[in-house]
Amino acid sequence: MKKTFVIFFVTFSILIFSQENNSALQANFVEAMNTENNIFVIINVKNLNTNEIKEVCVTNADLRNATKIEKSITYNDSFELLQKCRSRDFEFKNKESLHFFNTNYSKNDLLKFEQEIDIDNFVKEINKNWNLDYEKTQEKTYLYGYSLSKKGLLMGFAQECFGLIGLWCVSCQEK
Repeated sequence: MKKTFVIFFVTFSILIFSQENNSALQANFVEAMNTENNIFVIINVKNLNTNEIKEVCVTNADLRNATKIEKSITYNDSFELLQKCRSRDFEFKNKESLHFFNTNYSKNDLLKFEQEIDIDNFVKEINKNWNLDYEKTQEKTYLYGYSLSKKGLLMGFAQECFGLIGLWCVSCQEK
C-alpha cells in the first residue's frame, strides 16, 4: 500500500511540474514572439524530409528567419505571422530553414551541463541578482539559454559587433 502511494505521489508530482513548466514555456514563447529583442524560445521542430521531431532552443530571430525562408515571405511578414502563433510546434522542409535548428550538442550533453553547473542553484542565484557570470562562448551561451529557459526564465541573447556574446534574464528584471 505504501509503495502504491509513493508511486502515485511521484507520478502526480511529475505531472504537476510538467504542466507548470509547459505553461511557463508557452507564456515565454508568446512573449518572445511579440518583441524585437533576441529571446530564447524552446520549440519542437519536425523535419518533413525525415519525419524526425526534436526539441530545440533557438532565438526568436532565428525562428523568424527560418519561417521567412520556409514560407518565402519577408522578415516583417514572418514577424507578424509568428505574433499570431500560439503553438510551439513547427514543421520545416527547406534545408536552409532547417539549418537554423542544428545544434552542436545532444540531450545528454545538455543534462551533463546542467549537472555540472548545478542548474537549480544557478537559477536561485540569477533570481537574487540576475548576474550571469559564465564562460561566454557561443556554445556555452546557448547551453545556458536552453537550460535556463527550460526552468521557466525568459532569457535574452545579445551579440555585439566585436563578437562578444551574452545573456540577460528578462523575466528577472521584471520582478
